[in-house]
Amino acid sequence: MNNPYATPVLRGLGGEVAPGDRYVYVPRIHQIGFSLAGNEFLRDRASEFTDEGDFLWRAVSFPSYTGSFRIQFTDANGYTLSNTLIDYTAFVNPSGSRVPFPIFPEVVFPKSSKISISIQDTSGAANNIIVVLWGVLRGKLR
Repeated sequence: MNNPYATPVLRGLGGEVAPGDRYVYVPRIHQIGFSLAGNEFLRDRASEFTDEGDFLWRAVSFPSYTGSFRIQFTDANGYTLSNTLIDYTAFVNPSGSRVPFPIFPEVVFPKSSKISISIQDTSGAANNIIVVLWGVLRGKLR
């Protein structure tokens, strides 16, 4: 079993198969882009996952953004994963490197389901943000 408290690099983001498992796990990323005006707030922007299999979300990163922002994620069942919007700095490494932030326990999105994201620019200027969800695509073995 992977150590859930290890860094994403040491823990790995996919490929493991337990003995007797009837699934195949393929590493996958899901990228979502936002273009916000100064202080703009977008509520519940949905992004659909593929119908190839379930997406197991294991990490998040923000490889590109032009200003500060706050974000909140909502799972496929409509449950928010935080009580309020969270400042992006909670997910970003203090050294400035943009490594994936681990999500534990992983969040399962059934095939063809959607993730909803509420996001607000706090920089006061135009902000282009890319959100990358890291995980695995789980498909049944035939």
